[in-house]
Amino acid sequence: MSKEQVVHPEHYNQGIECWDYTTSHNMGFLDGNVDYRRDIHMGLYTELNIGLELKKDTPDEVINIIEYMISDKEQDRPTTPNHPLFSTNRWDVMLTCGSYYFNAKPVHRFEYDEIGRCWFLTNVSNLKNYNSEIEKFLDWISPYINDDGFFGYMRYEEDAMPTLLINDKFNHKIRLKYDDGEERVLAIGK
Repeated sequence: MSKEQVVHPEHYNQGIECWDYTTSHNMGFLDGNVDYRRDIHMGLYTELNIGLELKKDTPDEVINIIEYMISDKEQDRPTTPNHPLFSTNRWDVMLTCGSYYFNAKPVHRFEYDEIGRCWFLTNVSNLKNYNSEIEKFLDWISPYINDDGFFGYMRYEEDAMPTLLINDKFNHKIRLKYDDGEERVLAIGK
């Protein structure tokens, strides 16, 4: 059955995101929604909303990877470092994913500012964060974030309030601040 033959309610995204992803990765429909090898099943969406300035000395390799992540994937896949983010299946599309669950449409801009002589990343996206892709992305990008303090949030679909993302630039840590006031340091593979 082709995706054109599937009938969905008008408010639904017509299954395009899931369908295109699963077919582009040579998976069946169930493979895209249930990862039976890792006992991970259909999940809920998590929104990522960030605006950040990268340090002036951010390596070209990092710039190339971010450009690829928000691109239409027509250029060659860049070489990636040994980091848990790049062992996930969706690292390359996570910054462009969207659904109709959250009110914001996906936005992804990555621009070099001639006056500041640095790169700025603005991103609003959401995905089913099966393998903690969002947290792994934040961990990977954290050494290059120039901002100190609040730079965005992530919001799980069942949460009333978002989790604030706070960069502690001088201690090289990202803190997650929850709506109940609890804070924890983001720690991936540490």
